[in-house]
Amino acid sequence: MVEIMDKIERIGQIGLSIGEKQNLIGVNESWYVWDMLVAKYDAIYTINILVNLTKDMDLMLLDKKILKLYVEVAKTMEGLLTEFGVPLPDRYPERVTAIGNVEVITDKYIYLTMFDTVQSIISLAARSFTQSMSPYIRKKFKKILLANVKLFDLIVEYGKMKNYLSMPPIYRQ
Repeated sequence: MVEIMDKIERIGQIGLSIGEKQNLIGVNESWYVWDMLVAKYDAIYTINILVNLTKDMDLMLLDKKILKLYVEVAKTMEGLLTEFGVPLPDRYPERVTAIGNVEVITDKYIYLTMFDTVQSIISLAARSFTQSMSPYIRKKFKKILLANVKLFDLIVEYGKMKNYLSMPPIYRQ
């Protein structure tokens, strides 16, 4: 049903100007798209710094997988904002310069930063999905949410394998 409503909505938008399209998106939806893009920009910037400091090759592959997904999502959000005439936030720097004492940044720290980032994006994507009334925009958030949930599963298993996660004690009766 959602797919049908999305298609009907998209057909109705054919030939509309940006000003006319702005009447089709709610303030909350444009905010969530904008906020998601800002979160992705921040995450991309952080990952670009940390990927250069990663020593473990498995972690580097995980970092790059996260980075690839977040760049794709950022492009989708940029497209939505442009389509509806919403100004884009400032982009992250294209180049990341070297930083000082890199010995203090361990692979465990990098992993935990990635873990927290993906976890917060899941929360934002879930809120965005549940607050959106447009089938078209809700579909985009659903795709982002599901991709991040899948990525989170991978990150958790990696963290358990490397003993990077603080596991709660086992409850025994």
